[in-house]
Amino acid sequence: MDLQEFTDDDSLGPDGDGEGNGGPVEPPWPATEKCTGNYDTLAAIEAALGGMPRHCRGQYILQALQKILSSSLSEYDQLVKAGYDQRFKTYANAVVDGAADQVEKFMYGKGNNYFTCVVTEVVECCSFCYHYWGPNDSELNCRYCEDFDCGWGGNVCDNPEVNCPEVESRYMNMTTACPPDYSQRGQEPPATEYWAQSTYWTLRSDKSALFWADLYADTGIAQNDIVFKNVHHIGECFPNDEHW
Repeated sequence: MDLQEFTDDDSLGPDGDGEGNGGPVEPPWPATEKCTGNYDTLAAIEAALGGMPRHCRGQYILQALQKILSSSLSEYDQLVKAGYDQRFKTYANAVVDGAADQVEKFMYGKGNNYFTCVVTEVVECCSFCYHYWGPNDSELNCRYCEDFDCGWGGNVCDNPEVNCPEVESRYMNMTTACPPDYSQRGQEPPATEYWAQSTYWTLRSDKSALFWADLYADTGIAQNDIVFKNVHHIGECFPNDEHW
């Protein structure tokens, strides 16, 4: 086989007496057979192959490809004339505006694979915590409680006529798993997707390259487009005298 030329050798068997699959050689069409067909698509050519002169196939394919190219260019010209640039700008802005959500979704879905986290946990005095949550929920919500004087006066503070001071809570930064692993948290999940605790993320040096590669593969956002910064989510709050 001469790789410098396009020949029919590849369609013949090793002895040159049949198709490569062992079938007979297709008989030649009469030289007087003219290529008068007209096809707009490659699918139409494929459907008509059985009755199509062999020497016309290349011509028909070229004609169909020319029509497809002309149609595509014409559609593009019409889009440009109809304000395509402005529409594309709107689309581009929407993509940029949604990038932060895409990164956040990736972080909350796979962050524990690449980051270590320090989480600010609420630490209550155990006497109040066990009383407040009861035997069913205290194992989780009182996971990090400590024995200290928090101002809790025991059951006497449950009486409406007793004016007990506000119970003191403390806060402790603890190294725990990153989202989506919340197994080490000391409270029930919130009603929204965001937890009430502050979370400080640190990218692991041994997972840095993998993180950027996976982030790009998942979202199409490159490392050069990412800036780490403080993000504040507005959580649930309860009204006080200032809100009424």
